[in-house]
Amino acid sequence: VRYLGRISDEDKHDALAGALAAVVPSQYESLSLLTLEAFAQGTPAIVNGRSEVLAGQAARSGAGIAYTDADSFVDAVRRAGELRDVFGKKGRAFARQHTWERVMDAYREELEKLWGGRKS
Repeated sequence: VRYLGRISDEDKHDALAGALAAVVPSQYESLSLLTLEAFAQGTPAIVNGRSEVLAGQAARSGAGIAYTDADSFVDAVRRAGELRDVFGKKGRAFARQHTWERVMDAYREELEKLWGGRKS
């Protein structure tokens, strides 16, 4: 691991594209932009399985692997290497589903549920 500080989006995308996998260790993550960015570059994600959101994102996409301890992390790294191309194709397809328009539509739908159709 090497800390690079702030880097350009181009360098970030190049780094993600060249990585074996992106590791997302947060236990308290909501929708992970890093995970989606990795998927968009065809890179699998290794995520903390104690985060229901991340584990669900990995399972739904078919492009990520959840770990819960040191042994399962080592296994996830091995699997990411063996299946990188398969995960990569699935990740790209999953990331394409998350356009700003679809994300905003999902927010609107949830807000409408909360408001019960009321207009302010």
